[in-house]
Amino acid sequence: MMKQMIVNCSTSKLKNIRVFVSDTIGEYLPKKDKKMVVLAVDEICTNLICHAKGSDSISIDITMSSETNSFEFVIKSSGEKFDYENYVEPNLKDIVAQRRKGGLGMILVRKIMDHVSFYQEDDINVCKLIKKSPIPFT
Repeated sequence: MMKQMIVNCSTSKLKNIRVFVSDTIGEYLPKKDKKMVVLAVDEICTNLICHAKGSDSISIDITMSSETNSFEFVIKSSGEKFDYENYVEPNLKDIVAQRRKGGLGMILVRKIMDHVSFYQEDDINVCKLIKKSPIPFT
């Protein structure tokens, strides 16, 4: 199974993205896991939108495909590149002590998903997220 959604980089599109992810996953994940995957994809898309700096000319392309027991989300955008290889996970104690807003998104995404990768493909930024399902697909 493969499904795709393309939206402009706008926070007004986040609800549509969450519905797309939730509907696409269907009943193949327990309810709690389904909500967590929706959160992870939402976080990646939110970051893409923030770094697009309000440019309506930039879009987000989300493709979901499924294997026998996993979901793969490939999220593409031509906005600002995220340097995942040099990403240093912030210290949670520092975030709390400084009362900083933000900084937890990638921590959540990495904890929720079974695989996270970022790379470039012909000047397009690509994020690949994989989540295994305990329920085999039919």
